[in-house]
Amino acid sequence: MKNKLLIVISCVLLFAFFTIPVRGLGENIPNSHIMENTFFEIISKGVNSNAIDLRVIINGNLIIMDAECRGRSGTTKIVGTLYLYEETASGTHLITSWISTSNVSSQYLVKQHLISGGRKYIVVYQAIVTVGGVVESISVSKTIRS
Repeated sequence: MKNKLLIVISCVLLFAFFTIPVRGLGENIPNSHIMENTFFEIISKGVNSNAIDLRVIINGNLIIMDAECRGRSGTTKIVGTLYLYEETASGTHLITSWISTSNVSSQYLVKQHLISGGRKYIVVYQAIVTVGGVVESISVSKTIRS
């Protein structure tokens, strides 16, 4: 079992190494020119959540949004919403959103959408986490140019 797990982890790491250029969280990532297979990761912490992550991958005209919330011990509910906005000269407009409810201590959402080149987009993940009757809203966002 342990050997199978090591093989699976090795395959995943090799796939990620050869397909997705990962940049450090503290690294300055210019938004003026996003190339294919660009990867961003934003991490935040809240009172009720151990971590809330947002990962965004641009592959040509496809944006892949991967959001995760891990609640603290005793989490009874997570309501997560993933938003995709387009920012234009006339303002910020919601393109689409997805919502998911989990009655466990973690939530994982993966969504994709076609986008147009040369435009500015905002991806937002908001999680409402309930622990012991205490409700907390936490969010992360990333602005990108395609």
